[in-house]
Amino acid sequence: MKKRIKVWLIVAVVICNCFISSSCWDYTEFNNVIPVAGIAIDKDEHTGEYLLTLEVIQPTEDGNSIQSVVLEGRGKTVHGCFRETITTTGSMVSTRHAALYVIDKKIAEEGIIPVIDLVDRDVDVRSDMLVFVCEEKNAGDVFKKTKDLEEIISYQIVKTVQSQELSGRFLSTKLYEFVDELTREGISPTITNIYVGHTANDIVAKTKGTHVFKGDKVVGLLDGEETLYLTFIKGNEKLKTVFPISLSDETNVSLEMVGFSKKIKPYLVNDEINFDIKIDVNVLVSEIGGGEEDYLSKPGRYEIKRTAEKLLERNINKLIYKAQNDLKSDIFGFGEILKKKQPEYWKKTKEKWDAEFKLAKVNVDCEVHIRGSALKKNTIKVGK
Repeated sequence: MKKRIKVWLIVAVVICNCFISSSCWDYTEFNNVIPVAGIAIDKDEHTGEYLLTLEVIQPTEDGNSIQSVVLEGRGKTVHGCFRETITTTGSMVSTRHAALYVIDKKIAEEGIIPVIDLVDRDVDVRSDMLVFVCEEKNAGDVFKKTKDLEEIISYQIVKTVQSQELSGRFLSTKLYEFVDELTREGISPTITNIYVGHTANDIVAKTKGTHVFKGDKVVGLLDGEETLYLTFIKGNEKLKTVFPISLSDETNVSLEMVGFSKKIKPYLVNDEINFDIKIDVNVLVSEIGGGEEDYLSKPGRYEIKRTAEKLLERNINKLIYKAQNDLKSDIFGFGEILKKKQPEYWKKTKEKWDAEFKLAKVNVDCEVHIRGSALKKNTIKVGK
């Protein structure tokens, strides 16, 4: 009987403890914090201080909706900048809902770790937050375009990126992806380029191209077309984009990609490293710009196929040459592939991989498979 009473007492204590200890150790009243949607960081060239720009979400005066407000702070460290914003708001800011982090290009050229460490270390920051490098004079200008107060620019940018990330003109980069590539052997990270563009009636933030890193420093920029060809080696194999080709009679044809696959094989020839890259691309013929030839006949389809294959091989080879000779940065992850498939050779060469990467021979073989021509099996012919 006494044993049974003791058991019930223990159960009662456990149940009571669940109710008493159910609060969070770091709980903060929601009314005491201001949610941050986006973060931008610049640097004062004269003082060396960081300049922080935050897009925060606040209720309107009538309390019926929310609005976007820009806050600014400065300090010797990024964390110091955040604390300095309290003097303006009277409240702490919370980065739990921050969707993007925009870093000034000059900071990234000096070394990005000092402005990445806090957001990577802080438990409050989402690891899937998008990271951008801004080529404008001030990264904070991304949040200062003309807009309706209720429009949250940060979330609008993320929505745009998500809808266009299969276009191939940029490679979206999440915080955890960048930090992961930065710390791995045999690969150099990249970050999406963002800039402030203009339309007929507005100033808007746009994304195009890719900033290339060597270590933690930006060393160059790939434009949208170069980024497309980087995607064939590094990016999403569900890529859906359109690229034009020009045939022998100057007829322009648009090919819509519906996916691709790639295989990269390292091997040694006389103790020199070679890489074979085999890329299979599936396309639809989406547009034929005139011409007298029937380019959907067997000979015509073959010309489209061969022209497209040569175009892809030529431009991918140009990108590889640029990475090896101008950027001197292994953005393709060849070193990482070598580490996995030729571990003994990697151990001998990893300390001098920069020189080995430049000398590596890369053979690109692209094969285009025409899977259809939308709704039409024939080209349009004018009646006579």
